[in-house]
Amino acid sequence: MEREIWFRKWLWSYVPVHWKALALMFGAVLAVFACFGILVLAAQYWQRPAIAFTIPVPFVYILITTFRIARRHAA
Repeated sequence: MEREIWFRKWLWSYVPVHWKALALMFGAVLAVFACFGILVLAAQYWQRPAIAFTIPVPFVYILITTFRIARRHAA
């Protein structure tokens, strides 16, 4: 099975060349904002400001997953 090319490798990053690549990037940004909002609301609801300091955890996971997909679909 031949892979679709969604990204082109340029220098040290990936440039989107397919609508699925743009959708992946947009979805990653939305997921990060959603995690940020949920964690801030949870910190306010339970009155525990330390919950907000866990924001980098989902961000790093989403970033690593997005880069793995980009590497798999790059030319």
